[in-house]
Amino acid sequence: MKQTSENRSPLETLLGPFLSAPRARQAVAAQAALACLAGDSAPAPDQILLGPAGAAKVLSCSKMQIWRLVRAGTLKAVILPGTKFRKYRRADLERLAAGGGAV
Repeated sequence: MKQTSENRSPLETLLGPFLSAPRARQAVAAQAALACLAGDSAPAPDQILLGPAGAAKVLSCSKMQIWRLVRAGTLKAVILPGTKFRKYRRADLERLAAGGGAV
């Protein structure tokens, strides 16, 4: 019998999306949860990672421009372990947006 939201425990309701997420998202969520449990209310700016769409939004450009910046060596991508996903440090993006040059 398939469980519906009415007969799930609160713990199953809370953890369900986490457990069904891809491993890369699980790692990021687990890291954030551990930081909260340790008393850190927010991650340090150097630890905030954004995907191509988020990076493009910070720089007010297209995702293609993000890849061009990486290829030119102006922006450094962080590759999540065990995946091909590329993320970008928010602090690097903000520095670049402020005219700080290559990061």
